[in-house]
Amino acid sequence: MSRLLNRLWLLGVLAPLVIGFSGYMGMVIGVRRWPYEVLNTAVITPNVPPGYTLNMARTIDYQDDCELHYDRKMVSDVPGPKGAFRRDVLPDINFARPPMELDGRPWYISERVPEDFPCGPAKIIDSPSAACNWFQRLFWRQTRPDAVTGFNVDCSGTTLLP
Repeated sequence: MSRLLNRLWLLGVLAPLVIGFSGYMGMVIGVRRWPYEVLNTAVITPNVPPGYTLNMARTIDYQDDCELHYDRKMVSDVPGPKGAFRRDVLPDINFARPPMELDGRPWYISERVPEDFPCGPAKIIDSPSAACNWFQRLFWRQTRPDAVTGFNVDCSGTTLLP
């Protein structure tokens, strides 16, 4: 009889713990709301000679306090001599917390176009990811489709300030 009571007591303690932990994990994993919305993207210098700076402005509405990460690259839309497209990896952008002081205000981004970048249409591709809780930081970050911003590499000889 005491063995049966020991097993029932163990079951009575473990079952609520397992059910409670499962409910908590379901709640943590289920938080998948994207933490911001891009209101506007403007290319300030749409025609940029090689070696000069591309300037953009983004207006973002931050809606949650999450860790943000952007993988970035600059890609030419003009194939090279072997048919391959030129890709340059840009420095990543990381925020432990979103820059709330820029919430609803333009955020200015400047990137230098390499001297040997092919002339013609090009784009900057931002691949965003976010983590709003410990589970997402460690195991499974939220992702969104890439944000593509087009511009033109102009080799017509016009002189701009670098």
